[in-house]
Amino acid sequence: MVFAGVDPGRYGAISFLDGRGRCLEIIDYRDELDIAYKISVVPWKPSIVMLEFVHPFPGEGVKSVHSLSQNLGIWKGILAMLKWPVEEVSPMKWRNAVLDSPSKKGKKTAQEKKEAKEKIVFFARRKWPEADIEISEKRDSEMNKRASGKADSLCIAEYGRMKWMNVKKDLNKWKSNGELHILTELKIRKK
Repeated sequence: MVFAGVDPGRYGAISFLDGRGRCLEIIDYRDELDIAYKISVVPWKPSIVMLEFVHPFPGEGVKSVHSLSQNLGIWKGILAMLKWPVEEVSPMKWRNAVLDSPSKKGKKTAQEKKEAKEKIVFFARRKWPEADIEISEKRDSEMNKRASGKADSLCIAEYGRMKWMNVKKDLNKWKSNGELHILTELKIRKK
């Protein structure tokens, strides 16, 4: 079984995980034709593609809302063309299911958003060391934005895997260097 997760943002990506949660591949979003070709030649058909459904918030600029909607439409079109099964998931839902620190509701400051993104990148780099998630010393570099998109897509794919395979996170099994890491127990859904 293969599970895919899509972060549809400007610096987004699609990630593929196997049934055990190992990273098979991550493909960056560069442009429509590039991503359509690259994912059309992957050697697997995912059991499910989890697509992050993001919506505009009051006060967001028209340009960012347009870009967000356009990217979401591009991804939906590509996935429909491939006839891959798609399920949408909100950022809060996948973050609360996969990460060890739930997302807080309400408006976040720019600093809180950056810190949340950095935590997700750190989590993904620890959980999937085989994944190509490079970071830069420059905090707002394109490399870090791409790393955030890759990390999000991995976590979104993990959410799909957890949901599909009925995997539960267990936050008390593994502690290392004072940091809490998620281990999962595989509990295959009874038919």
